[in-house]
Order: sequence, then structure tokens, then C-alpha cells
Amino acid sequence: MQCRKSKYWPSQAPTPLALTRSRQAWYALKDCSHLGSQALRIAGITSTGSSSDCGTAHAPHRDTEDNNADTPFDFTPENYERVHAILDRYPENYKTSAIIPLLDLAQRQHGGWLPLAAMNKVARIVDAKPIQVYEVATFYTMFNREKVGKYFIQLCGTTPCMICGSEEIKKTIEDHLGIKEGGASQLCCRC
Repeated sequence: MQCRKSKYWPSQAPTPLALTRSRQAWYALKDCSHLGSQALRIAGITSTGSSSDCGTAHAPHRDTEDNNADTPFDFTPENYERVHAILDRYPENYKTSAIIPLLDLAQRQHGGWLPLAAMNKVARIVDAKPIQVYEVATFYTMFNREKVGKYFIQLCGTTPCMICGSEEIKKTIEDHLGIKEGGASQLCCRC
């Protein structure tokens, strides 16, 4: 497919979810490699890699020993009380509205990341198809589908934040901690 100018201005850009549902729009933007990652950001996709690599936001799940559908996961008794309190906020026929707070609860219980088994548990609790829960978990950057460190630093990569200096902040953090983007540090503090 040849590159063509986007018909959207930044304020009219489709959401990432709309782009993933429209293959034509996704590939039209992805093939515009000469425009760089800015073209992807304008469309609402944050790219952490090259212009042809759309980062890990839409990376497929790969079963591992500690992250697969057969790995046991259940909420603690205290968190089951929270689950019931969360579900009580919504009408019976809108239980799927509780997906985000339940995923957050599962992630907090599981040490800052969200295993596949936890997403399946949330799907059973709200009577939803697992894919509906996976869509939410993969769409929002606040959900980590892989293990993260005790302190997890995220920086905004949108155009307004980059204009305001997010690249300099990123470089300062990398220099201070001695790591690169996506890396981990074993240091407690270098203050």
C-alpha cells in the first residue's frame, strides 16, 4: 500500500481502538515510514520502536511458565470483599463496567502485573467473554501484562509532552539509573 496523507488532523484523529479495528487505516499509517513515528502519534498510537514497529502495546500474548491460562489465580478473601463492593456500584446488567477496577485490583494483588489467569478470572466474574477483558487490558497502558520492577516508570510520548521536554526527562532518568528504555535496575537508590 502506498503512503497517503491522513485525512485526520490531530484533534480529529481516530482512537487507537478504532485504528486497530480498521486494518486499512492501520496499514495506511504504518506504511508511512518516511513520516516517522510522529505520524503514528498523531493517529493516537504511541510508538516506542521504529516507525514501522508500533511498540508493544498490541503485542500478542505468549504463554510462559508463570503466565498462561492454567496458572492458578484467585482473589484473596479481602479482595473478594472489594470485588463485591465494586460490582455493587453497577446495575446487574452492566457488570462489564467493572472490568477496569477489577483488573486494577487483580494487578495490585499480583505484584504490579496482570497475568492471563487474572484476566480470565475477571471475565468470569463479570460474565464477559475473555476477549473483552483482554481488549481492555491491552488498550490501557496502566495494565502491565508482563512482570515489572518494584518501581515502574512510565513517560508520556505524545506530541504535546515531547514538545514540553519529555525526551530530556527520559534521558535524565536513564542517566541517573544507568538503564535504557525497557531496562531494569538492581540498585535501590543512587541519591
